[in-house]
Amino acid sequence: MACRLALVAFASTLAPWLCAQTEPVLHLDFERGLDGVGPAGPVRATIEGEPTLVSGKVGQGAQVGPGFGRLDFPTEGLLNDDGGTVEMWVCPVDWESADGKFHVFFECRGRGALYLYEYWT
Repeated sequence: MACRLALVAFASTLAPWLCAQTEPVLHLDFERGLDGVGPAGPVRATIEGEPTLVSGKVGQGAQVGPGFGRLDFPTEGLLNDDGGTVEMWVCPVDWESADGKFHVFFECRGRGALYLYEYWT
């Protein structure tokens, strides 16, 4: 299972609560680069394109998306397929909500799929 994070600028915490997980299993604050931190230490990002670090709502953010690229993170041993929480800040810096386009912020596929997006009709 791999997650594709397609965000304009964000900080994210993933914390499965159905298995009594109380600490984040993946934390992305972008203060020291594009990699994350999990319970066992660093979680390396696979970088596609040229995402950049930018000033975020709180601290650093990652600017990704068309023209910038994306970040993929391994999820084996981190995410629980049965439940959890995804938390992030999203800041549209080169698009508007009413632009008539579909914007994906988070994608996770495995046994099923989870997408966080803005849908336009």
